[in-house]
Amino acid sequence: MNANLALTGVIPGIVAMWYVDRLDAKRPEPARLRRWVAVLGALSVIPAVMLGSLLESTVGERIGPAFTYNGAFYRAFMLAAIVEEACKIAVVYWLVWRRPEFDERMDGIVYATRAGLGFAMVENFFYLLNEQAVDSFVTTWILRAILAVPGHAMWTGMIGALAARRRFDGKGIGLLGGFFLAVLFHGAYDACIFLGTPLTMEGQGALATVLLGGPLLLTVAAALLMRRLSKAAAHLDDQDAVIRERAAQHAAPTWPQAVAAMPAHSPYGPPQQHQYPPYPPAPPPGAAPSPYAQPQHQYPPAPPQHQPYPPAAAPSPYAQQPQHQYPPAASPSPYAQQPQHQYPPAPPAAPSPYAPPQHHTPAQQPQHQYPPDPPAAPSPYAPPQHQYPPAPPAAPSPYAPPQHQYPPAPPAAPSPYAPPQHQYPPAPPAAPSPYAPPPQPSPYRPSPPPGAAPYPPAPPPPAAPSPYAPPAPWPPPGRGPSSDGSKP
Repeated sequence: MNANLALTGVIPGIVAMWYVDRLDAKRPEPARLRRWVAVLGALSVIPAVMLGSLLESTVGERIGPAFTYNGAFYRAFMLAAIVEEACKIAVVYWLVWRRPEFDERMDGIVYATRAGLGFAMVENFFYLLNEQAVDSFVTTWILRAILAVPGHAMWTGMIGALAARRRFDGKGIGLLGGFFLAVLFHGAYDACIFLGTPLTMEGQGALATVLLGGPLLLTVAAALLMRRLSKAAAHLDDQDAVIRERAAQHAAPTWPQAVAAMPAHSPYGPPQQHQYPPYPPAPPPGAAPSPYAQPQHQYPPAPPQHQPYPPAAAPSPYAQQPQHQYPPAASPSPYAQQPQHQYPPAPPAAPSPYAPPQHHTPAQQPQHQYPPDPPAAPSPYAPPQHQYPPAPPAAPSPYAPPQHQYPPAPPAAPSPYAPPQHQYPPAPPAAPSPYAPPPQPSPYRPSPPPGAAPYPPAPPPPAAPSPYAPPAPWPPPGRGPSSDGSKP
């Protein structure tokens, strides 16, 4: 068949790409990256054909030819499903899996289906190119547009969807699980077609015709599964987008964002580029100066620093005189800055009679420098401290509960379990101690009753012997020996 007619086989793939891009219309992926994935997916046909030929020549000859059951299953699952799906998903993993653009679950579906559709368009072109009759060309074009092209997109899309779900949510069967699921769908699809040859050779044409409906059922099942996976991915991506938007609203804006958000009349807003008219161009020589031009030589140039000016007759009181440039003027300006040591220190200000007394802490007290400040005189404007008598006690509130409304409670009856308080008679008074000193008469006697004679005065207490008195003679008088020499 003509190559120009065979190129029409890419139309179903382009339509399928447009449909998949609509699923990701809210946050689309970069168009350049999508085109690169489709191109590399189409080029993945080359390693798939090379690897398939190598396996066919090595392992396929041992298993059997294509018109046997073993050969049909081997070519359906090994050469077609495993090899083709591995080449397609390798493009996605190598090109976009680690890029920052791959930041959503829907991205796995978009890039994987792009790689699968690129592969399907090249494969469809070669299938249509091998058709010789027009009726077989049309039949192949329609069947592949309905079944094979969407099938390649959905089988690789399963791998991308499940791998992205595992990457962002930590759930699902992941990349390897999605690969085995895609191989199962793809291998069963091709097996329904490849088994028709051995079944027809054995005379089971009816069963072979029934198996031709298997690709249609598998395509519908894959479409339902992809619809569910795409809806779940889009829903979760929308939730994450809302969370990121709210977090960005509550986050503090950067300085460029804050300046750009300020109104034009704000003094801190962005500067206006054309707020004032530009200066007019310089006038030509000899023309009148522009009123907007800035005078260049309005004031005479300053003299050099090493040439002192003569002393001014009357210096300006507001001029700022240099410190060491001129000799001191005869009459210094009252506004000039005077040196700190020119005048003696001012005497301390007298304490104000209105100021409260100052209580210096020990750290603030001068160390023997000045006598303590006298106490401040009371201010004549201060209110008297005892101007008003104390307020009378407040009358009892009529709402207060009475304090003595009820008589006191009677004493509680003694408990039968309490020990008796007067079980034993009181102890007799203690006998006087022989070591106690004799009681001394009290100098303080009670007054006699009215009309009775007064008590005689109490004898004076004996005087204590003085330690300085001479010793008494011994024997004392009247105690000497008797006349007969005997002791008294």
